[in-house]
Amino acid sequence: MCFSGKYTQKEMEGFVTKNGGMFAYIGTNSLIEAEKMIMSGNKKASLVVESMAYQVCKEIGSMHVTLEGKVDAIILTGGLAYSDRFVGLIKDLSLIHISEPTRLLSISYAVFCLKKKKKKKK
Repeated sequence: MCFSGKYTQKEMEGFVTKNGGMFAYIGTNSLIEAEKMIMSGNKKASLVVESMAYQVCKEIGSMHVTLEGKVDAIILTGGLAYSDRFVGLIKDLSLIHISEPTRLLSISYAVFCLKKKKKKKK
C-alpha cells in the first residue's frame, strides 16, 4: 500500500493513526461506544475489546520479565483506565497479582501496585 502510489503520505498516516486498531474492526475508537455495542450483544466488539486487553497483558508480562520482576507499579493511562470492564479484563488475564487501582479524578490514569514476593532468608 505504501509504495503503490495509490495513497498519499497523509492518507497512509491516517490508516495507521486514525483508522487502524479498534476503529478498523468495529468503526469506533471510543471504548465507551465499544462497551455500548457489547452491552447490546455485539460479539465482534466484545472480541476486539478482549483482544486489546490480552495485548496489554502480554506487554505487561514481557516488561515484567525484562525488568527481572522488579516492578513497583503498572500505570494505565487515558480513557481505557476509566473502563471497569477493560481494567477488569487485564486483572483477570494477568498472571501477576494486580491490586485494586487508585484513581485520581482530575487525572486520567490508574495506578496498580504489584505485590512483591518476600525473599526467604537461608
